[in-house]
Amino acid sequence: MEAYLETLTCEFRDNYKPLSDKQRSYEERTKVILKRFAEAEGSESTPDLPGFVWDSIARLEKLSDFIGEAKEYRAQFETPLDDASEWLRDELARILSSKSRVRPHVGTQRSNTPLNTDAPPQRRAG
Repeated sequence: MEAYLETLTCEFRDNYKPLSDKQRSYEERTKVILKRFAEAEGSESTPDLPGFVWDSIARLEKLSDFIGEAKEYRAQFETPLDDASEWLRDELARILSSKSRVRPHVGTQRSNTPLNTDAPPQRRAG
């Protein structure tokens, strides 16, 4: 899972500067298009804004899979996450269904001393 996230973020990092430059260009071009639209009289349909920034992002190999078919995402992230979640649920169920409950001792590793729920809490000398 971690390796998948790293490849996804590295791909974006490696392409950040050109994408950022395209985004700045897009914003300037869009201002002009929208200004023309706002000043035009009787124009009811909104203008089509350029999609070249999104197109550039969507062409990135890892990201295109992530926003598209997601085969790599499922194989390298979602399935391992589901497997880990299932393991954690099974462990939690095993722990909760355990008949011998134990009380950890403060400052030490978990003790195997059974928890006596009928006895009052013990006070530490201090």
